[in-house]
Amino acid sequence: MITIDHREKVKRKYPLKEVMTPYERLRSLPGAAEYLASGVTLAKLDAIADQMSDNQFVERMVHARSVPFRQISRFDVLSYTNGMIVWLK
Repeated sequence: MITIDHREKVKRKYPLKEVMTPYERLRSLPGAAEYLASGVTLAKLDAIADQMSDNQFVERMVHARSVPFRQISRFDVLSYTNGMIVWLK
C-alpha cells in the first residue's frame, strides 16, 4: 500500500503475508520449476534451504564477499614516493 504524507513523501507499507525471501517468492510462483536450470529441482533447493537459517546464509555470503577484498588489501600496498606510485607486494 502506498501513501503520501502532508510533505508529499511517499511511504510504502508491505503486508506481512507479502514479505518473503527471494527463494520463498520463487516457490510461490505458479510453475516455479520451469524457471530453474536443468538438473536443479525444487526438492534439491528445499534440501539446501533447510540446512541453514536465512541469517546463517547471510553471514556466509557476507564472509564470502569480503574474502577477495581482504586478500587485495593484505598483499597490495600502495606507496607514494618522490612523485611516483609504487606497488609493494
